[in-house]
Amino acid sequence: MNIDINSIPDCQDLIERIRQTLVKEGYKISSIGELPKPFPKNDAGVLEGLSRAILTRQANWASIEKILPDLRSGLLNYDVDQVAALTTSDIGKFSILYKSKVKARFFEEELIAIYDNSKTLQQIKTIYGSVCVFIKDKLPKADYDASKKCFIRPSDTPLMKLFIDSTSTFKLSRVGLPICCEFFNNIGIDEFKPDVHTISFLNRINIDRTKVNLSRKTTNVRTTGISIAETLKKPRKYVDNNIWVFCAEDRGEICTETDPKCNLCLLKTQKPRLCNGFPSRIEMGKNPTSAAYRLKECALSRKEADTKLNNAGLSQSAIEITLNTVYGLKP
Repeated sequence: MNIDINSIPDCQDLIERIRQTLVKEGYKISSIGELPKPFPKNDAGVLEGLSRAILTRQANWASIEKILPDLRSGLLNYDVDQVAALTTSDIGKFSILYKSKVKARFFEEELIAIYDNSKTLQQIKTIYGSVCVFIKDKLPKADYDASKKCFIRPSDTPLMKLFIDSTSTFKLSRVGLPICCEFFNNIGIDEFKPDVHTISFLNRINIDRTKVNLSRKTTNVRTTGISIAETLKKPRKYVDNNIWVFCAEDRGEICTETDPKCNLCLLKTQKPRLCNGFPSRIEMGKNPTSAAYRLKECALSRKEADTKLNNAGLSQSAIEITLNTVYGLKP
């Protein structure tokens, strides 16, 4: 069965099977959040939300969480003006102090980005009086839900472009589309984040591709997630969180990036089948050609498929033969 993302029953079935699988495996789905965090009360809340988003990049979040109190103290409670008044030397000392305590590939660069972005926020504050006012003015008032204290399924693309477009005066350092979506969810702007989990998941399941332009591009994945949320009349964060929990390590751990537990997944085991599964490392080793065809169906590039087969223990010569069969000869 192919999932029509414009069909309410199809989208309901998709989310329900995710949740049923999690329940079956003992996960407490009551812990899955449905909304972004409330809109911040002041500009310090904006800088904090931005900082937390930046620190998610190629990092073990559990290790980052442990230093958040120290980070708040070191960054002066995220006061925009005070952080902007620091020096690169201050940031360097802070990095040395905590770098060994976190599992983050770009920790020092991210701290510098937070420092640089405090200056951008300070610039916005100087011009508009408040970063919060600036952000609210760029979003339709009708999208704000006062009872939930956040913007639900907002028309936020113009605001997003101001923060991620390289030609924008207010381009934020080290912030692309995925990190901006995370940032928005941290400051009360409902978003669907195209990260490694949502990208993999949406390209694995049987979505009707005549109804959506789906690929591994972050823009296409975000659009697909937003469409599912619109069809369900649910927050984007609700759809995002259910998929993320389903995939993430230390959470549901069903549709993981490396060895998904397809035998436990009701999207695959329950009829009509909503997913054809994803080859495990063992399956890649036993039948690499069949596995490679499935990798291609899941929109993995030749290079990405090469990495997967290499991680499964295949020799480079065997990988080349397999990929030449499935992807064709290298140009």
